[in-house]
Amino acid sequence: TLLIQKIPQELVKHRKELIKFGWNHLKREDTSSKQWAFINVCHFLDAYQAPEKIILQVFVALLRTCQPEARTLVRDALDILTPALP
Repeated sequence: TLLIQKIPQELVKHRKELIKFGWNHLKREDTSSKQWAFINVCHFLDAYQAPEKIILQVFVALLRTCQPEARTLVRDALDILTPALP
């Protein structure tokens, strides 16, 4: 996540692997792992071009998250993703 955030230009050729990594972690059962995956994916969507459909899909999934212990991570992810919204 920090690499995507700090040096996105150097990682352009690895975009496919980066989004696969984040997307696979979104399917985890562990709440903490899933929320950190949202942070990762939101940084990815902020740094690189993505279809509007994908951005909206992640946005809606974040809005549907209702675990109280994950509230701060969801808020952080929404703050990252909001500028990328169409």
